[in-house]
Amino acid sequence: MQHPAEMQSAFAVIEAHLLEDCSLKAVAREVGLSEYYFHRLFLAESGKTFGEYVQKRRLALGASMLANSEISLLDLAILLQFSSQEAFTRAFKQHYQLPPGKYRQLLKNVWTGEKKMTNETEITGWLFTGTASDKYRYYLDKRIFNTGSQAVTIKAVATTYVVDEYAVVMQQFQATNYRNQRVRFAGMVKTEDADYAGLWLRFDDGQGGMLKIDNMSNRPITGANDWNQYACVMDVPKEAALINIGILLQGNGQVWLDDTSFDIVTLDMPTTNFKIEATFAEEPANLDFED
Repeated sequence: MQHPAEMQSAFAVIEAHLLEDCSLKAVAREVGLSEYYFHRLFLAESGKTFGEYVQKRRLALGASMLANSEISLLDLAILLQFSSQEAFTRAFKQHYQLPPGKYRQLLKNVWTGEKKMTNETEITGWLFTGTASDKYRYYLDKRIFNTGSQAVTIKAVATTYVVDEYAVVMQQFQATNYRNQRVRFAGMVKTEDADYAGLWLRFDDGQGGMLKIDNMSNRPITGANDWNQYACVMDVPKEAALINIGILLQGNGQVWLDDTSFDIVTLDMPTTNFKIEATFAEEPANLDFED
């Protein structure tokens, strides 16, 4: 992201005020930007207009509550800031292709899909791996999601962990169409009591050797965090054969991932991978130990 601080502040404000005043004007004021510039920034970074995103988040919350609570349609419409039950029903049906009452009948108390993790567990296009996969579960969560009706989650289920024990939900694809270009892997992430979670972007050569990686080790997601957008931005080396993307959880906690994207971006978007020059001095220091 070109404006990560402003965008992450914006998503935090949206989550905090989703059921209150969540207007473009109010959020732009909170993040210290003009309405016009903030709207352009939000569209460019998220791929959605501000109004589209807020409505999708409210409808997703509504879908979860329909399946997991007894709240009436009228009360739910009011809670989600719709002008009437009819307006809520119309928007919900357009987004989910079902009226809310029918959606509730079909998904009431639905099984979450949670199961013991194995590498054979199938989520189309994705696989599950890590250094201690037996200590984690992953599944499609139909109760907690950002938009749509489900999100992937990794949940720690062991009582103790040692350093470097982690699990990853990931996928691999060829690097051919992306070599010598800057790419951005982004997604909406939520955490609960996480020791360390982060998006994960890695480039491998044809022999399986790692060329570059960004696993957000310099900006880990820890503790409890509501839905927010995170991104990894790196230049794809000309030697790259495979691109790996995903979400990782190390240690305790739980992480959810939804609404991911993978795009070629312009060179004015800063990279996020580990930078030697930002971490280490150019010359040795205090060689006589007198300082």
